[in-house]
Amino acid sequence: MSQRAEGPPTSNVMEVSTYSQVVFNEVPQSYIPNSPVKCSYKLTAAIEPHRRDWVGIFKVGWSTTRDYYTFVWAAPCSNPVGEEPVEQHVTFDAYYLPKEDGEFYQFCFVDSSGQVRGASIPFRFESPAESSLDYSMDNDLLVISTQGQVEKEKEAVHKEMEKQKETINILRAELNERLLEISCLRESNVELGQSVSRLEQEQAQRETEREKEREQWASQQENERTQQERERQILDSHHGLMQEPIAQNTVGLEESMREREVLQQSVSTWQEKYQQAMTKINLLKQERAELKEKIATQEAEVTQLSSRIREMDQEKQQNLEELHKQHDHIILLQVDLQSSQKETVKLAGELRELRAQAEAAEGLCRENQALQRTLSEQDGKDREDLEKLLQEVKEELRKERQSSEESRRQTGRALQELKEAKEKLENLVKDFQEKDKLSSEQEKQLMDLQKILDEEVNMATIMRVEKDKLSQDNQNPEADPLLYGNPFEAPATSSTEELLMMCRYCQEIFPDISRSELEQHEESHRVCPFCTLICDSMDQHGFEEHVYSHE
Repeated sequence: MSQRAEGPPTSNVMEVSTYSQVVFNEVPQSYIPNSPVKCSYKLTAAIEPHRRDWVGIFKVGWSTTRDYYTFVWAAPCSNPVGEEPVEQHVTFDAYYLPKEDGEFYQFCFVDSSGQVRGASIPFRFESPAESSLDYSMDNDLLVISTQGQVEKEKEAVHKEMEKQKETINILRAELNERLLEISCLRESNVELGQSVSRLEQEQAQRETEREKEREQWASQQENERTQQERERQILDSHHGLMQEPIAQNTVGLEESMREREVLQQSVSTWQEKYQQAMTKINLLKQERAELKEKIATQEAEVTQLSSRIREMDQEKQQNLEELHKQHDHIILLQVDLQSSQKETVKLAGELRELRAQAEAAEGLCRENQALQRTLSEQDGKDREDLEKLLQEVKEELRKERQSSEESRRQTGRALQELKEAKEKLENLVKDFQEKDKLSSEQEKQLMDLQKILDEEVNMATIMRVEKDKLSQDNQNPEADPLLYGNPFEAPATSSTEELLMMCRYCQEIFPDISRSELEQHEESHRVCPFCTLICDSMDQHGFEEHVYSHE
C-alpha cells in the first residue's frame, strides 16, 4: 500500500493538542476514484518543517500513525516559517489511492518524530452522478427528481455532515480525556515510585531509631538495676532508720514501671509499622525478581542471536570454500579451452592437407580419363596394364576419401564438444559472477579484518621489541646513563616493519616498498592453484601439464 520502499516515521503515542498546527484547506466531501488527488495545507508558526515530514491518507477510526493507507513525503519548505502560515500542497498518484468502497478517509500531517500535527475533515471516494435522473432496474420505473427534492437531499446531507462533525468533536473530547487519564496514571506511577523510595528511607530511619531506643532502654534498665541494688544496700544498712525514703523509692519504682509499659506499647506500634514496611519491601523484591527474569530471557535471546551469527559465519566460510573450488574448476576449464583451441588449429591444418589431397586425387582422375582415352587408341596389352594401374589408383583414391571422411567426422565431433564446452563455460562464468558479487562483499569484510589483524600484529611486534629493549636495559643499566633515554636522540627504526614486507610465495623481503607494490609482485608469479608451487620457469605447456597432473 505504501508508495516508497522506505516506510515513514510513525509512533503509537497520540497528542490531540497538536492537531491544529497544520490546517488543511479546500477538502471536498468526495474525490473521483482512479484520478490523482491534490492536497493543500498551511503550516503554522508552531511547527518546524523537516525533510522527513509526510502526509498520509487514513481511514476514519485509525488508532496509530501506522494505520495509514498511503502516504507522500511533504513538500520541502523553501522559506523559514515565520508568524504567517506557509501554504504547501502535495499530490497523490491515482494508483495508490483507495477505490470506491463507501468508507470515509481523512488527510493527516505527521512530523519526523511520528506525531500527528494536523487532520482534515472526512471525505469519500465516489463517482459523481451523471444526471439527476435515477433509473430503477428492479421496478422498471423512471424517477424524475425536481430541483426542490435535490435541495432537500442536500440539506439532509449537510445535516448528516454536521452530526458527523459533532460526533467527531465528541470523540476528540473523549480522546483528550483518555490522554489526560493516561498522563494522570503516569504521574501516579511516578508518585508511587517516589513513595516507595520514601518508605524505604523511612524504614531505614525507623530501624536506626529503634536501635537507638533499644540501646537507651537497655542503658536505662542497667541504671535502674544499679540504683535498686544501691538502694537495697542502703535499706539493709539503715532499715530501721529510713522507712520514709523507702516509701518514696517504691513510688519511684511504680513510675518507672509505668514508663516501661509505655515504652513497650511504643515498641509494639513500631513493630507493626515495621511489618507493613517489610510487606512493601517483599512486593518490591518480587517485582525486581520479575525484572531479573525478563533480563535473563533477553540474555537468552542474545545468546541465540550470537549462535545464529556464528552459523552465518560458518555458512560464509563454506560459501568461500565453494567459490575457491569453482574458481579452480574454471581455471581447469580455461586450460581445457586453450588445449582444445590448439587441437582445433591442428585439425584445421589436417583439413587443409586433406583438401589438398582431394584436389590431387581429382587431378589423378582427370589424368586417368586422359589415359583411358589414350588406351582406346593403343593396343590391347597396354590397355590391360593401364586398367590395372587405374584400378590401383581408384582403390587408393577410395581409401583416401574414407580417411578424409573419418577426419571430417572427427572434426565435427571436436567442434560439437567445443560448443558444449563453451556453453558450460558460459554457464559457469555466470554462476561465478553471481557468486563473485557475494564473495566480493565478504572479501571486503575479510580485508578489513585482515587490516585490523595486521595492525594488531604490528603493535604486538613493536611492543615485543620495546619489551626486549627494556629487559636488556634492565640487565645492563650501566650501558645507558639516562634512566628514560636521551629525548634529543632519534628513535631507532625497528626491523619488524621490514620483516612484514615479505612475498608469501618466494619469501623475498622488500624493505622499501608499499603494500600495493608487494601485491603486484605477488600477482606477477605463476602459482599452481592446487599445490601453490611457483612455476615461473615453466612455459605455458609445461604449466598446463603440471596443473592437469593433480587430477
